[in-house]
Amino acid sequence: MEVELFPTAYRIEAGHRIRVQVSEGAFPRFARNFGTGQPFAAATVVASATATRDLPVPGGPPVPASTLQAATLAGIADLFAVVAGTPDDLPG
Repeated sequence: MEVELFPTAYRIEAGHRIRVQVSEGAFPRFARNFGTGQPFAAATVVASATATRDLPVPGGPPVPASTLQAATLAGIADLFAVVAGTPDDLPG
């Protein structure tokens, strides 16, 4: 198998190690494929399996984690995924 690597700006010193991870991190440049049989433009996110934390705001009250999570899940649902509340809500 041959993999084309795109130019980067990292210099690795002799004796140092790197880790290479192959994943769908280049979406939308490359179509996502979760190996689930779902269409390439679809994904499922289980809301109860996600988490965040309060967002500090300089000079004001923090944005609650629940507000951030709801907004993020709404954005995910608008862009590319089905959001299931719990694993029991998953299709199939």
